[in-house]
Parts: sequence; structure tokens; C-alpha cells
Amino acid sequence: MSTVNARRLVTAALGWALVLAPALLVLVALFHFRTAFDFLDFRARYTPRPAGEVVAALIALGDRAPLFHEPHMLAYLGLPLLPLAALGLYELGKEARPLASALALLVTMIGVVYVGGLFGMWAAFFTASRASIRATSTARPRPTPR
Repeated sequence: MSTVNARRLVTAALGWALVLAPALLVLVALFHFRTAFDFLDFRARYTPRPAGEVVAALIALGDRAPLFHEPHMLAYLGLPLLPLAALGLYELGKEARPLASALALLVTMIGVVYVGGLFGMWAAFFTASRASIRATSTARPRPTPR
């Protein structure tokens, strides 16, 4: 393979990563909602659900909602696209701002490690729905006595 062909292949891969990485992350975010209209319903305040309620809901889902874990698994499997997209952005910006481009690339690579752990953790939470109640009783917060 000649240098020109190799450069063309690398450029094509980086270009596709710049398109596919954001598209995959939008798709993953979209899977968290029941409909596409819910995805576009923005609220000014975020109200988190209590942790005990979330864990109990995960355990109660069991195998009835297999798509719950798929967004996180898709994001986890799509992680190699993020460094490629970062390299593509670095290539675009290194002529104009070499230091800023290198710093952004470094921060992105560190962020990919963090996000990989996060998506891996969420993908592993799906197994909690298959565990017995005795094994997960310590995962739920105990009610405080009144």
C-alpha cells in the first residue's frame, strides 16, 4: 500500500468517525426515552429519582425490558469511535492552533477512559435484574427509622 493510499484510508476513517460517534451517542440517548417526542421534551430543572427506587425498579424489570441495557452496551462498544473522532478534530485544528488541539486530544483520551468505565458500569447493572433478592438486599438503602 502506498503512502497516498494509506493517508486516504486514514482520512476516510477519521471522517467517518466524526460522523458516526455523535450519531451513535444521540441514538444511545434516544434509547433512554419511550418516544422521540419525550427526547425533545426539555425541562429547566432536573429532579433525580431516589436511589432505592431506581435499584428496586432495575431489579423488578428482570428480563421483561431487555432494551434497558442496550443503550449502554452500544455506547460501550462504540467507544473506539471517540478517539478516532478526536484524532480527526486534532487533524483539522493542528495547523491553526497546535497546542489547543493537542490539549483537547489529551483531555478527550482521558475522558474516553472515564466514559468507558461509566458505560461498562451501567452495562453491568443489567445483571442486577437477574440476581436474587438476598444478593441485592445490601444494594438498596435501608429505610430510616422514624
